[in-house]
Amino acid sequence: MKKSILIVDDEPDLRNLVKMALEGNGYNVTTAVNGDECLEKLHSLPEKPDLILLDIMMPGTPVKELVQRINNTKIAYLSIVKTSDLERKRLLEQSNVVDYIPKSFDFDEFIARIDYLLSESNMGIKKEMEKCRNILVTIPKVDYDTITTDIISQIYMKKICYVTLNKTYGALKDFLIRKKIYTVNIVFVDGITRTVINTENRKDCSFVSYPGALDELTPTISGVLKPNFDYLIFDSLSDLLTYRDVDEVKRFVKNITDCLTENRCKGIFYALSRYKYAKENRLSKIMYPERIHKEKELLVEQQIIPIDKVIDLRKKYMY
Repeated sequence: MKKSILIVDDEPDLRNLVKMALEGNGYNVTTAVNGDECLEKLHSLPEKPDLILLDIMMPGTPVKELVQRINNTKIAYLSIVKTSDLERKRLLEQSNVVDYIPKSFDFDEFIARIDYLLSESNMGIKKEMEKCRNILVTIPKVDYDTITTDIISQIYMKKICYVTLNKTYGALKDFLIRKKIYTVNIVFVDGITRTVINTENRKDCSFVSYPGALDELTPTISGVLKPNFDYLIFDSLSDLLTYRDVDEVKRFVKNITDCLTENRCKGIFYALSRYKYAKENRLSKIMYPERIHKEKELLVEQQIIPIDKVIDLRKKYMY
C-alpha cells in the first residue's frame, strides 16, 4: 500500500516540486497552503497521512500550536531558517516531530530521507532510548551493516559521537554517505587508521593509535563529549575484546558510561553475536579465539557492565 504524505507550505513553487518528486517515487500526496488548511485536510481526508511535511514559518495558525493539535502522525519540519544545534534539538523533542529538513535540498537525498522516515523500521532505537540511558545491541554478522545502518538512520539528525574500532574514518564516512545518511552532526573517534598510516586529527575525527588503546580512547571520548551531544555509538565491544581482557573492558565501559551520565548523553554499544564465531569457520576461530567468545558472552549474558538493557538481535530484530 502506498504511503501518504501531506505537504503544508505557503510557497507554491516548492510545494509543487516536492509533490511531483514524491509522487514520482510512489507516494500519495496531498497539499495545504497553511496551518488552517492543514487542519481542514486532516479532518476531511478518508485516512490520516503517514507523514506531514510542515513549513516552519507560515501565515495563519502558529506552527507550535499546529503541532500540538496533530495527534498520532509523524511530522517533519521544512525550514529555510538556519537554527542552532540547541534550537534544532528543542524542535525535534516536540511530540510527533521526527525530522528537521532544511531548504534547499538535493531531491535525491530528500527522497532517501523520506524513505527512511516512512520505512517499517525493524528496531525502534529512539523508543528504546527513551527508556534507557545505555543499551548493548548484539548483532549477527550477516545483518551487521543492515542493522547498524537502520539504527543510525533513526537518529542521524541528533549530535552523535561515533567510535569505530572496525572501519577507518574514511571507509565509515563513505559507507554512511552511500546509505544517504548525513554525517554533518557526527564526530568520529577512529581506532583503526593509525594502525595503517599516521594522520592528524580532523575537525570531525580524532584518531587513536590502535583499537585497544584504552589510555587514549577514554580521554579522547571524554573530550569529544564535552559539547552538547545526544548519543555515543561504540562499534564495537567485540573488537575491543580482541585486545583487552574482560576486566579491562568492564572498567573502560564503566568510565565511559560515567562520562555519558555526566554529559547527559546516551550510549549505544554494539557487539557481534555468537554466530560470528561458528566452530566450522576457521577464519573466525583465528580472528576471534574461544577466549574472546567466552568473555563477550560474559559481557552480554551476565550483563556485568553498566548497561540498562541488552537487545539480542541474533534471531530477529527488536520491534
